[in-house]
Amino acid sequence: MKLTPRHSSLFSRRAPARRRVAAQIGTLLLVGVAPAWLALHATDRAGKPAPPASHPGMVLIPGGWFTMGSSGLGEADGPPHSVQLDPFFLDRHEVTFARFAAFVRRTGYRAEGNWRDRYDTRSADLPVVGVTWNDAVACCRAEGKHLPTEAEWERGAQGPQGLRYAYGDTYRPTAANADSLGARPVGSFAPNGFGMHDTSGNVEEWCADWFDNRYYRVAPLRNPRGPGAGDFRVARGGSWSNFQFSPFPSRADARAFHAPDYRSPALGFRCASSAARR
Repeated sequence: MKLTPRHSSLFSRRAPARRRVAAQIGTLLLVGVAPAWLALHATDRAGKPAPPASHPGMVLIPGGWFTMGSSGLGEADGPPHSVQLDPFFLDRHEVTFARFAAFVRRTGYRAEGNWRDRYDTRSADLPVVGVTWNDAVACCRAEGKHLPTEAEWERGAQGPQGLRYAYGDTYRPTAANADSLGARPVGSFAPNGFGMHDTSGNVEEWCADWFDNRYYRVAPLRNPRGPGAGDFRVARGGSWSNFQFSPFPSRADARAFHAPDYRSPALGFRCASSAARR
């Protein structure tokens, strides 16, 4: 279309208005989208996911696809399969005695386990042990969180590189507390690539799922949550007592299981939280 003087004058008057409308739309999009984008892509100075102020003590695990399971362990640990997860948060550290004691004082919760038998001021920074699956669930819920599914736990433990252990693909018992006589204070060893500590030892960790040794063959591809029922609950991560068995329990893809009322000096937990905006 050829612009006449009249058309040119109208176009020049309307252009600033169009630019103002475009700018307003851009501002609205930025205000609506930027907070969520920043929350999912923020990193701290070490290049690891940095949680927003609403999730202190947690690390953001990006959503996406990863390979879960192994072909080199037992039948229950495989086959390897692709899983897609929404983004979520995981505790940077295992729940400590001090944190669990504070939960009990705050809520009046009556624990099933014998955690008090192992708690004193010297153990405040140790991971809480002697807790049942129900105890772990109650603590996480009281904090507005949940026990991680085993898919969430494995994704976090693998780190961004998909490693077998927090420190690499080759077992090194001195790189984590996986061959000793007891638990160590949380964070005593270097974190994995996501910033999580003690995923390859220290204490085994309860997960939300029921255990089924053939579950991987029928599990959904997106956000699997385990079977609907069972006799045992999943535990992950191995512990300080791995020397009694082998290097395999502390692998990110190794599965263990216990009765829900089981309690042990080598079994604790950490919590997870959705990354969806509240």
